[in-house]
Amino acid sequence: CGADLHDKELGSVTYTTLCNKRGGVEADLTIAKLPDGTGYYFAAGGQTLTKDFNWIKSAIEKNSDRFGDVFLQDASDDVDMISVQGPHSRELLQSLVSSGHSLSNEDFQFSTCQNIEVCNIPLLCMRLTFVGELGFEFHVSKNASRELYEAI
Repeated sequence: CGADLHDKELGSVTYTTLCNKRGGVEADLTIAKLPDGTGYYFAAGGQTLTKDFNWIKSAIEKNSDRFGDVFLQDASDDVDMISVQGPHSRELLQSLVSSGHSLSNEDFQFSTCQNIEVCNIPLLCMRLTFVGELGFEFHVSKNASRELYEAI
């Protein structure tokens, strides 16, 4: 990818590109360095998911001497993303956080992620926006996404 993620802090989220050999852009995506230190989480657009996954897999295989032992898993069939954007998103969502986490600027800075519970549903929350307003993305198990959506 176009960003160096090695020295990023746990819980950081980076918006970056996948670049080809000519420096052209193959895709853009967000990559979270998981807060628990277990790895990275890639979030890509649905239309290019298969292409992006195969591109990343190929890049890892071609550079195995640099990356060492890497495990890549496509969890797209198991995870949904619900995005809540806008100036009142924090106020709306804070009342639904059941894990005690704060969504304040001080406790949840822009371009970071945390494992939280909303309506007692565990999820990965990213503080992101692509619309120019305050926003949050919930990456949640498909089994719980409808319940979460209806609660919001």
